[in-house]
Amino acid sequence: MRYAWLRKCALQRSHYGMSSIRVGTLVPRCFSLLVGLMLAVRSTAASLAFTSVLTPLPPFDSEDPEDYNAVVFRTLIGNKYTDGWMVVKPSFFPEYAVVINRNLTNAKAGMSLDAIPFQAELVTVKTMIWNYDRTAGGSWTLAPRKDQKVERARVDLSTADAASFLDGWFTGLGGVRYRDELSLGNDGVTFDFHAKDRYGSTWSPEDGPALLMTKSGDCLLRYLKASASARPMIMEECRKTNAMLSGH
Repeated sequence: MRYAWLRKCALQRSHYGMSSIRVGTLVPRCFSLLVGLMLAVRSTAASLAFTSVLTPLPPFDSEDPEDYNAVVFRTLIGNKYTDGWMVVKPSFFPEYAVVINRNLTNAKAGMSLDAIPFQAELVTVKTMIWNYDRTAGGSWTLAPRKDQKVERARVDLSTADAASFLDGWFTGLGGVRYRDELSLGNDGVTFDFHAKDRYGSTWSPEDGPALLMTKSGDCLLRYLKASASARPMIMEECRKTNAMLSGH
């Protein structure tokens, strides 16, 4: 029976009586389950209230040479280890990525991965990967620009600041779901995210965790582009946004 466990808890409470309610009995356990269910329903309802959502990412391992998303991923991220990233695909400007990974340049032999310091990286291309070519028959076909040279700019990140971004993005990606209507294909900006073992995508978000995640990624972008003297103030802004995402 649906919610039979809740009925069972109510019967147990009636059987034991009010005087028997104490830590370690079945009654408070049932109460905890009820509270947990209420919080889960509230959280789900809140996430569904936003018009902007994070949706599952398409696979990056497509062997189709004309698969735009796969070409963008191979160009900006590649097959190297990363802790997290935001890949941005605007309609009218070159694609780019902000990446959080380990600074392997200064890693010493025998160091564990956790001991290697973090860094933030901005990866850019000069020309849009998105491209259409005219065929011999006069029609147009999607032909992403492959094998572009990328430019990289790196800045060291403290462990605490790296965790701030990764925890925030990881929490935001916990709400990934399919949406009822198609929102892609129009002019705007697509944002792909990865943090730890979670992935998700959003298109020109207007509210909710999806918007906060793009603000967080944009904050990291400004941090990477800023002068050394301006970075502390920008990072403070990033921490506040990430705290809103992670609930800290």
